[in-house]
Amino acid sequence: MRDKRRIVIGRYPIISLQEARKKARRRLAEFTLGHVQPASMPFDEAMESYLSTSFADAKKTTAYEARRLLTVEFLPHFKKRPLDTITTHDVIAILDPILTSGRPSAAGHAYAQIRAFFAWALSRRYVQTTPLQWLKAPAKATKRDRVLSETELAKIYAAAEVRGFPFGHIVLLLIVTGQRRGEIASLKWEYIDFANLTITLPAATTKNKIEHTFPITEQTAHLIQSLPRVSPYLFPARGSDGPFCGWSRVKNSFAEVADVSDWGLHDLRRTFSTRLALLRVASDERRLGISVLRGRGEPGLRRSVASAEFFVGLRGGVSATSGRLPARALAHQPQDPAEICLRLALGNGSLSAERGETDRRSEGVDRCHEPDRERCN
Repeated sequence: MRDKRRIVIGRYPIISLQEARKKARRRLAEFTLGHVQPASMPFDEAMESYLSTSFADAKKTTAYEARRLLTVEFLPHFKKRPLDTITTHDVIAILDPILTSGRPSAAGHAYAQIRAFFAWALSRRYVQTTPLQWLKAPAKATKRDRVLSETELAKIYAAAEVRGFPFGHIVLLLIVTGQRRGEIASLKWEYIDFANLTITLPAATTKNKIEHTFPITEQTAHLIQSLPRVSPYLFPARGSDGPFCGWSRVKNSFAEVADVSDWGLHDLRRTFSTRLALLRVASDERRLGISVLRGRGEPGLRRSVASAEFFVGLRGGVSATSGRLPARALAHQPQDPAEICLRLALGNGSLSAERGETDRRSEGVDRCHEPDRERCN
């Protein structure tokens, strides 16, 4: 079947009839030899094809974030434009405003996603070259070292209790477990062992694809058991069968209620790790414990040995930390001191019961609680 497409060579009299005939013969020869490339795919069609093929087996949160970045940052600018007409300057014109608006991390994520998209398009021969070939990544954001104070943590905890399900309870679990937000949001009921007070995250849900188990306290277990069971996930997404998503919108509205400036959800994880040290959990237990909390393997140690030797000490630190936090939150509200003492007792009781002794580390934890204990006398 003959291809009856019309190809515009130029406008007369800018191009003479003789020049037009030469170009037409050259074009016909290229088509006959197979040198003529098919028309490039429009950006919006290529984007849908990229998302459906490249993220078929990815986690739903990963696929969601890829779609969000391309849809929010690039689709409004490119829409139906053929891929081979998008230049390096077009991409720069999108990334630079993100960077100069004080969002270096967002600019980095947008760069990584559009770079992966054009690499996919190049592999499929939708383009002959990628506009990201010589474009360097935006400057990385300064690594955060924010550790929340007790007052700030108390405000966030109190606001989370008021906010309730689902986001408020996610924040509460982030505070008392020290896990990543994605790991908590994707928790399933089957991961939780209420009998042994542990949660096991399968490799598919962790950042580094390594399964790890961490302890929880009785208070945390009660908090989880109070959640409605409406899905295999503890925190299902609204209108879908996946885990909770839509962090930015919810986090921004929550931050206003909590009345704490310049904090992020990952700061709760960093604060938790810091508090294990402040509560004087043994250095080896803390080193191994934080390693597990961060989902990292400890060189030279078998996982079974690690579980046997440091899990008790780690549970003690977690118990003391999570047992103390509600008291700090309640201290900002007119609450019954007996309730504060009860929560403290649960946290410290777990520590002494698990360790079966009063040593330097548990004494250190007790000293941390002395100001609160005075309210119970």
